[in-house]
Amino acid sequence: MCSASGITRRKVGGRSRTCRIVSAALLGAMLAAGSVQAGLSGPTVNVTFNIAVDTPVIGDNIIDYTLDASSLGQGMPTAGDEVTGTASATLGLVSATGDPQITDLVFNGGSTINLSDFSFSLGALGSFAFQNLVGQPFTIGASTLSTPATLAQTGLFPASNHEIRANQGNFVPSGLISGIIGPVDLSTEPLDYVGDTTRHGTLTVALNSSSGGMSTYDVVFVIPLSNDSSPSYAEGLTAHSEGDWVGVGQFTVPNATTVPEPASMGLLAIGATALMMRRRR
Repeated sequence: MCSASGITRRKVGGRSRTCRIVSAALLGAMLAAGSVQAGLSGPTVNVTFNIAVDTPVIGDNIIDYTLDASSLGQGMPTAGDEVTGTASATLGLVSATGDPQITDLVFNGGSTINLSDFSFSLGALGSFAFQNLVGQPFTIGASTLSTPATLAQTGLFPASNHEIRANQGNFVPSGLISGIIGPVDLSTEPLDYVGDTTRHGTLTVALNSSSGGMSTYDVVFVIPLSNDSSPSYAEGLTAHSEGDWVGVGQFTVPNATTVPEPASMGLLAIGATALMMRRRR
């Protein structure tokens, strides 16, 4: 229970928490935060996730490719693809203040993800390469997390609800194979990196810092990607891709707030009236 003086501390689950009465200054800070807005099933916050190779764990954001070229007598050549850039997302929250409970993750495509060039050797037939790939992140399924993300638990969601869509770049064959397969602009047939249909993605959140009535939280998503693709421009060839797409971001929200309970409000009103009468004497 909050005291009429404004701030008390109490133990909850072994942790000490602050209980604050809403003040005009704190309400102003909530409005000034700017990133908290209405949307989804409740308040939301926008986050720009940074994507870097081997971050935060070695092997993150590296896509391994295996090409089934047995139809051409070329076995199973492999290649690697690195993912970097940013991914803009909206997180749905239960409350716009206090320790977050994240219920939704939505990628809106409004960011740039770079995918490094990679190529496959087909021996005497030549080779083909994917070059200058640029994509955007999209949520293609439900945005709701099956398990909400909190400070105490990892959020879970079907990985296949999200994808990277490489809709800029080129497919470039060379050597003898170029007489069979022509170059392709990927804006006409994007290369999709879709989440694994058999695995969960995860979302974790942790307190970074707290000051001046505001708290900043670190948030990390991990989406395992796994795809078997056979694009029309490479008929008869099937490529399997697999790797973890990982983003690291932050957001800031006001600390938890409460309003005075009715009994406390009555005491405050009585005190204020008494003070005014005293001043009139």
